[in-house]
Amino acid sequence: MIRPLSTPLDLWLVYNFRHKGMGLGLMEGEEAPLNRVMVALIFSLVAEDQMATYVMQETDDNGHLRGFIQVQRDPYRPGVQVIYLAPSPVYEESAYQVWARLLEYAVLRLRNLGVKRLFADVPEAEEEPFRELGFALYAREDVYILEEAPRNLPEPEGWRPSESKDRWDVQRLYKLTTPLPVQQVENTITGITGSEGFLSRFLRKREEWLLRSKGETIAYLQGAREGGMTSLRLVIHPEFTSESEKLVGTALALVSLRWPAPYAIRVRNYEGGIRGALESWSGRFYKTLSLMVRHTFAFEKVEAKSYRPVRDLPVGVLPVNITKLAKGGEGRRRCSMLKR
Repeated sequence: MIRPLSTPLDLWLVYNFRHKGMGLGLMEGEEAPLNRVMVALIFSLVAEDQMATYVMQETDDNGHLRGFIQVQRDPYRPGVQVIYLAPSPVYEESAYQVWARLLEYAVLRLRNLGVKRLFADVPEAEEEPFRELGFALYAREDVYILEEAPRNLPEPEGWRPSESKDRWDVQRLYKLTTPLPVQQVENTITGITGSEGFLSRFLRKREEWLLRSKGETIAYLQGAREGGMTSLRLVIHPEFTSESEKLVGTALALVSLRWPAPYAIRVRNYEGGIRGALESWSGRFYKTLSLMVRHTFAFEKVEAKSYRPVRDLPVGVLPVNITKLAKGGEGRRRCSMLKR
């Protein structure tokens, strides 16, 4: 049986499997699954589409099938992200079978809540199993780690907090740097700036900064505390990639003043210039993530509009569009015919 976490037995299962699962995305502390369970229990009645834990406890011919999945509203993409799956194949031979059942349940459950996409940032080694589970690859992302802020960083001059009035400029930068297929998956409205639910805002501290030159936004920086480290995303205008080392240096200087180390900088496979700049500032390559998506095919409620044929209208009553047409002589002639 698979169900939303609700009983003491479910809590006990999560506790026992917290060391035997696989965190998706960035590195996580061992207590992260339990911390999310407590938050999810508090908000479960009103915010299942923001954060949820689903548990599985079944018995078949092969023995016991047990595990759990945790999902959370994705702050940067229009959908929900898988953030933890247990057990890992390292500990259980039946792990992929459990994953398949849990993911199918999550898709059905979230579809009924109106969620249209389920995202998973998967280690490259696990990409193929997720393909078999209905996910499609749309981009790759390299993660670089800085254990501490480098020395001799340039002054972070010119950076300022992003404001609501900057949204159009940031979206323009997103379109300039992002391939169209990725935009179609992530949605250009939320691709960079995000669209956080209230629970995400409650759980995480996030800041956005931008750098302008001669009226043009040339760089955008996003920082958030997640997975036991500071997660960073830096986007540089294509015409300024030759200055990547300087721009990355000023961004790191800004980050070091506002966020604790270690830092995890996420670089998409289509973003040029940033990798070399990070390596010049002692950034260490950590891992590559496969960004994958599965569509839930959720139904969307649309209010149906009703129209009345002209012949059914009372005598002397004209539709708005015909009334506008009546300003000309031809229009008056047609309207008089309708009135008759």
